[in-house]
Amino acid sequence: MIDDVVKLFNKMDSKDLRILTGIELSMKHFEWVPVEELLKFTRLPYSSLEYKLKLLIRNNMVIGTNQPYEGYQIYFDAYDALALNAFVKKGVISAIGDEIGVGKESVVHEAVRQPELGLGEPQGVILKFHREGRTSFKSIKRSRSHLEGKDHFSWIYAARLAAQREAEVIRKLYPDVSVPKLIDSNRHALVMDVAKGTLLYKNKACRATVVP
Repeated sequence: MIDDVVKLFNKMDSKDLRILTGIELSMKHFEWVPVEELLKFTRLPYSSLEYKLKLLIRNNMVIGTNQPYEGYQIYFDAYDALALNAFVKKGVISAIGDEIGVGKESVVHEAVRQPELGLGEPQGVILKFHREGRTSFKSIKRSRSHLEGKDHFSWIYAARLAAQREAEVIRKLYPDVSVPKLIDSNRHALVMDVAKGTLLYKNKACRATVVP
C-alpha cells in the first residue's frame, strides 16, 4: 500500500536511501546483491550497514539471503520510495491522494503538485507506478518486445522499461492526440496531468440500467 510507503519514506534518512539505491543499481548485474558491493557503494562500516539493512528488512523494503552468499534485493515498496524521493526533490509532487486505479501491471494514484514559485493553487496530477514483472518474469519476457534479447533482467528492469516506453509514446502523441501531458518520469513511475473530460460513472449516458 502506498500509504505505508509514504509513512516509511518520511522516516527514512539519506543512508537508507543510499542503501536502497545501491541495491537497485547492482540488481542490474546480480540476482542477489552481495553485501561487499553495498559496502563499496555506501562506504558505511559493516556494523552500520547491517543495522540499517535489518530495519529495511523489517519494514518490507529489502529481502536478504545467506545462500550461497550474503545478498539482498529490494521490494516494490523500496522502488516506490526511490521514485517518490526523486519527485519530491524536484518539486514534481508534494502529496499523494487516493488510489484511483489498480491492475496486474500498474497502480494509479491521485497526487498534488505545488504551483511554481508558490503562486496559484496546488495542481491535481496523476501518479502511475508500473508493476510489470511482479508476477511472472518468463511470461512477461515472452509477451513484451522491449525485453527481447535480454538474457538477464529483474522486475526492476521490466517495470522501468515499461514506464520508459509509455513516456516515449506520450511524448510522441502529445499534443496532437488527446492524451494527458507527461510532467515527469522516474524509474517505474510517471506523473501526468489529469485527463480532461467527464468521469464515466458521472456520465448518465454511460450508466448501466439495472432491470429487476
